Amino acid sequence: MNRNKADFAQVENLLGSGSRKQLRNVDAFISDQMMIFMPMIGFCDLAVESPHSHPSYLFIITLNDPLYFEFVSKKITVDAHQLFMIPPAVIHREMARDRFTRYIAVFIDEDFFKTQLSHYPSAAGVAQKRQFISMPFETMSLVKEFMVEIDNQLPGWEQIARATSVKLCHGIIRNLLQMTKVNESAVQCLEIRNTIDYMHAHIDQKITIEALAKIARMSKSYFIRNFKKETGQSAINYLNQIRLEQVKRLLLEERQSMTEIALACGFNSAAYLSSSFYKKFNMTPSDYQKLFKKGDNV
Repeated sequence: MNRNKADFAQVENLLGSGSRKQLRNVDAFISDQMMIFMPMIGFCDLAVESPHSHPSYLFIITLNDPLYFEFVSKKITVDAHQLFMIPPAVIHREMARDRFTRYIAVFIDEDFFKTQLSHYPSAAGVAQKRQFISMPFETMSLVKEFMVEIDNQLPGWEQIARATSVKLCHGIIRNLLQMTKVNESAVQCLEIRNTIDYMHAHIDQKITIEALAKIARMSKSYFIRNFKKETGQSAINYLNQIRLEQVKRLLLEERQSMTEIALACGFNSAAYLSSSFYKKFNMTPSDYQKLFKKGDNV
């Protein structure tokens, strides 16, 4: 363990069996109710050496690559950007692969988690089985907030860490129960609108899905799904559409060369612009100009 802000007894309360040596590759952030592990420089030896269980709830947050787990009677793949719950006392083992994969392991005290779960009458049985959910964007924000508080330990950090733990528990439970906030759709629509405004304002620049997802405060996969839901098309197609519409306007003005128009609209060359324009409108940019010189409409 690279961090040890608490006595190792706190680790054992949430982790169960395990030694410092087995955790040598793990970065740890620990409070009484919650503990976050991040394998940083190699596999967590405890996770891969032999089947084991924990006295706490374990929530695995995958990052950019899938993880593979073995249970008593089943093997499971946890895809990238998913959250996977393993209840207390469930025997499991991470299956090591050729390449080390980073992920975040959130351990939450059983009684603490069940206390938060007691606020949901419909949650009977939900916490007794392995479950997958798509990782909500706010989950990572809360995880980061918890880590910062544990790491800095400024005055009041214990209260903030506990409050963050409570909020994270409720976020996870609501997603397990597929509970949607009443205004969530409106907020998502606003965030998608912000990315569209960004596209228009930076039409001449390179724009990536990752950058748009960050502006929308969503994971990449969540952003992709929600953008298509709100607009009916992918973000890449939408960006290409508004770029080509701007190309049409500049073509009609006839004040810039094809290369200047291409660069002003985010295309890296006149040839690429011509190819994209023809694919969309079934005519070349110069053909488009000629049509309007004749007074025709497209």
